[in-house]
Amino acid sequence: MTTLREMMMTRVEALWTELLKQHDRPVFTRVDETHALDLYIGIDTDDSRVLMLLCDQKPADAPTYEVIEILTHHRTDGKWVMLIRLVKQELVVPFSRLCQDLVDSSRAGSGALSAGDFLLLRLARWHRMLQMDRSGLSDAEAKGLIGELLFLQRYAIPSFGIPTSVIGWVGAEGAAQDFRISGRLIEIKTCQVGAERIIISGVDQLDADGLLYLVVFIVSPSVPDATDTLTLCQLVTGIRGLVEIDPGAASEFELRLVHARFDDSDRAAAVPYKIDDVRAYQVRPSFPRITRAETPAGVLDVKYALDLRACSEFQCDLEEICHVDI
Repeated sequence: MTTLREMMMTRVEALWTELLKQHDRPVFTRVDETHALDLYIGIDTDDSRVLMLLCDQKPADAPTYEVIEILTHHRTDGKWVMLIRLVKQELVVPFSRLCQDLVDSSRAGSGALSAGDFLLLRLARWHRMLQMDRSGLSDAEAKGLIGELLFLQRYAIPSFGIPTSVIGWVGAEGAAQDFRISGRLIEIKTCQVGAERIIISGVDQLDADGLLYLVVFIVSPSVPDATDTLTLCQLVTGIRGLVEIDPGAASEFELRLVHARFDDSDRAAAVPYKIDDVRAYQVRPSFPRITRAETPAGVLDVKYALDLRACSEFQCDLEEICHVDI
């Protein structure tokens, strides 16, 4: 029987798994014959996972990272070799996501950059992942991420398409609102059944120019194997299946998961939830909120609770938010 871990395995991980069955060390295989760059997946002499690039130009000097090392050398045939090697083996899963991103994002070539420089710049964006807090998401953070990913999967992607929706998920990278898509801003919240209030964690979340919407998912913890439930891991796996047809969008999705501190092995990612309801509101000038203009000088930010019962007159259909032709 195929396990959940096997279902979530990247193509890079699958290649490593096959190489580990061989007795030779080191051992390498090309990522595939159609890739624009000369990229290889390998297992080093000490069973470390490696991504190797062969290129014509000398790569730039690489920064020093704590959990990976980057080695370059000049071959006798004139080619340059760049090895990206995992040092801390407990980080195999995030390292595989990183390597899969490097493979996918460079599939069409490196553009004006040399192949080595392209990979190094992309790697810099992943630096945070390799230093990420391993304590995992809190239950509140996991529920918040479930709300964002539910909107992405069920509403954004069907309405706006894969690339626009993935790039539009900006909250994972620190924006004030969670989505910026097609001229509108969308803030996502989650709360439990019967809890008619949500926490607004910054004064700018509900204070912005232009079309601004608030979407609230009503969720409740469930028990394993119950019907009509999902976990954060299952939700991520489903979205990965949707976006894999677009390698660029798939890579960007993985980067945003990194910024959101998602980890496939996180305890919170396996907690099942039942999705009970979803509500949408248009944030108009009279919407109950605290605005930047009302904030006294010297107050840098504000966190407050919003009673959803006071927002009923601002409810709207999700179709209004996701309608393409505004």
